[in-house]
Amino acid sequence: MKKYFLFLISSGCFVTFSNFSPIAYLLMGFATSYFISNSIKGKLPVFISSTLKIAIIGLGLKLSWTDLHQVQSSHLYFVLFGLCFTLISGWILLKFFNLEKQLGLLLTVGTAICGGSAIATVASVTKAKGEHVAAALCPIYLLNASALVLFPLLAHFFNLTDQQFGVWAAIAIHDTSSVLGATSAFSDSSLNLGLMLKLIRSLAIIPVSLGLLFTLSKKGTFKVPIFLLGFIAAIIISNIFSSIDFSVFVGISKKLLFMAIFFIGMSMSVNKLQSIGIKPILFSGLLWIAVSFSSLGLIMIFI
Repeated sequence: MKKYFLFLISSGCFVTFSNFSPIAYLLMGFATSYFISNSIKGKLPVFISSTLKIAIIGLGLKLSWTDLHQVQSSHLYFVLFGLCFTLISGWILLKFFNLEKQLGLLLTVGTAICGGSAIATVASVTKAKGEHVAAALCPIYLLNASALVLFPLLAHFFNLTDQQFGVWAAIAIHDTSSVLGATSAFSDSSLNLGLMLKLIRSLAIIPVSLGLLFTLSKKGTFKVPIFLLGFIAAIIISNIFSSIDFSVFVGISKKLLFMAIFFIGMSMSVNKLQSIGIKPILFSGLLWIAVSFSSLGLIMIFI
C-alpha cells in the first residue's frame, strides 16, 4: 500500500506543479511506463477510472445553464447516428475479418460507446473470456491515445468551429478522458459541449447491455455510471449557488484529468501491443476511421 500511495502522491505533485498539454502528459506517461513496476501497472486501470470520475464531477461545477443550452436536439441526432453507424459497421466488418464474435462485439461496443468502460461492462454481461477482454482493450486504448494527438490537428486542418469540434470529438473519440483532453486543447467551448455529449453517449451502455442480456439470455450484471449523477448534481449546485467561486475545484479537476491522461500513457507498452496480434487493431482502426470521417462529413455539412 505504501508504494501505491507514494506513486499517487509523486504523480499528483508532478502534474500539479507542471503545465504541459494533454498530449505531452500522454507521451511522458508512455516514456515512464518502462520504469514502473508491474504491480503498479496492474493498478493503473483503477487509478485511471477513479481520477477520471472525480475530474468529471468537478468539471460539472464550471458548467452553467448556458452551457447546457448548447446541447441542441440536432446534436443528439449526431450522437445517435454515431452509435448506430458504429454498431452496424462493426457487425459488417466482423464478417470480413473472421474474428471471434465475442471479441468483435467488445471492439464494436468499445468504439461505439465509451471505450474501456463499455468493454468491461459488456464483458460482464456476456461472460467474455479474459483474453478477449485484453485483446479488445489494447487497440481501443491505442486509438484512444492517438485521438489526443490527431483530433486537434485535424480540427485545425479542416478549420472546424468550437461547436463542430465539440460534437465531433464527443461522437468519434472512445473514452471520456481523451474527449476532455482533445477538446481542452482546442477551446473551453468545445470542452463543455464535448463533455456533455460524451456523457450522453455513455448512457447508451444501459440499453445496449439490457439488449445483450435479453438476446443472450445469460445472467450478468452491469454498473450504471453513478458518477454521471455526481456530474449532474455538480451542475445543479454551481447554478443554484452561482455567487460562489468554484474555480479552485475546477482547477483541481482539470489537474486530475491530466493525471488520468498521464496514467493512460503509462498503461501503454510496445509488448502489450505485440501480444494481441494485428487483426483486432486493424478491425478497430478501420471501424474508428469509418465513424470518424463519416460523422465529420455530416458535421461540416449540417453544423
